[in-house]
Amino acid sequence: MPPRCPPPQSPRRSKRREIESLLNDAPSLKPTIPDVIQRKLIAAREAVIEDLTDRAQTPRREPATLSFTPDQVLGPWLPD
Repeated sequence: MPPRCPPPQSPRRSKRREIESLLNDAPSLKPTIPDVIQRKLIAAREAVIEDLTDRAQTPRREPATLSFTPDQVLGPWLPD
């Protein structure tokens, strides 16, 4: 039986580590986190709407109402 490969790293965890490293290298960026989240959410909402439209699906929640705090983005929190 061949050796088992470890499961691939979660993209979410990988991105959080990248962000953590960046913030450790440039702590002056920390105050910009809420603004960055809001800007990224605009594009993410549009992408969700496009994907759902392409699949003829309706969202369970209105994309415009979705928001995330810095703690949710950077911490261990996961959406329901």
